[in-house]
Amino acid sequence: MSIFSGLLYCADCGAKLYLCTCKTYKDDIQNHFVCSNYKSNTGSCKIHFIRVQVLYRIVLETIQRTLIYVRIFKATGLSGECSVDNT
Repeated sequence: MSIFSGLLYCADCGAKLYLCTCKTYKDDIQNHFVCSNYKSNTGSCKIHFIRVQVLYRIVLETIQRTLIYVRIFKATGLSGECSVDNT
């Protein structure tokens, strides 16, 4: 089970990505998500997969960029509120 289960979809065909576990040549365990259309051998999609480790890195980098934006936004003193001038 992964925190990403049920949240990922193939960019090309829109099918769900499913968690798969495999052993590397060094006998390490590697988890990745793969397109369900590819996994079912229907031929309707090419192999699309992403390693869980890569997903964690992408999510962490996105959170870090968002926090930088929030800090800059707060440092400028902007409240995020807008007013409309109807004159």
